[in-house]
Amino acid sequence: MQNVCEICGKVAPTHTALKSHKLFVHKMQKSYQCNVCYKAFKRAFTLEEHMTIHTGSTLYKCPHCPKTFNSSANLHGHKKKAHPKEWERSRTEYEKRFVGDTIYEEEINVV
Repeated sequence: MQNVCEICGKVAPTHTALKSHKLFVHKMQKSYQCNVCYKAFKRAFTLEEHMTIHTGSTLYKCPHCPKTFNSSANLHGHKKKAHPKEWERSRTEYEKRFVGDTIYEEEINVV
């Protein structure tokens, strides 16, 4: 059974992902409005990142070099492209923690 959105035709990998898609894309209101240009956003952090356009401030700093960014997506892309060894190392460390937790839970269930 495919998980297809009847509104826009998007195919989701799971039923839960489809429910999340429908809520965020089709039902969620843009409740966070910029008080400078009145553009509206669905999430508070998106408005916070948008506000940097007006204030000139930066929210994110690369841990490997002096570059700064006004969106977490731009920082992520920068780290992946400019610091591939460090990015891969952090990914591997994250995966080890995740796999380690899963193994630990399985050991608890066995006992």
